[in-house]
Amino acid sequence: MESCTSSCYTPLLDILAIPEKSCVTGGLMVGVPTYRYQRLPDRNALQVSWR
Repeated sequence: MESCTSSCYTPLLDILAIPEKSCVTGGLMVGVPTYRYQRLPDRNALQVSWR
C-alpha cells in the first residue's frame, strides 16, 4: 500500500508548496494524544536496509 507522499500525490505537494522536482521522503506528527496507554503494544523489530 502506497502513501500519499510516496506516490507523489499532487494535491498534497501543492498544499505544502513542494517544488515539482522535489519529493517528500518522510513525515512527522506533532501533538498531544487524546488517550494515554499504560503500556505499548508488542511490535516486530524494524528492519531497515540502506542502499
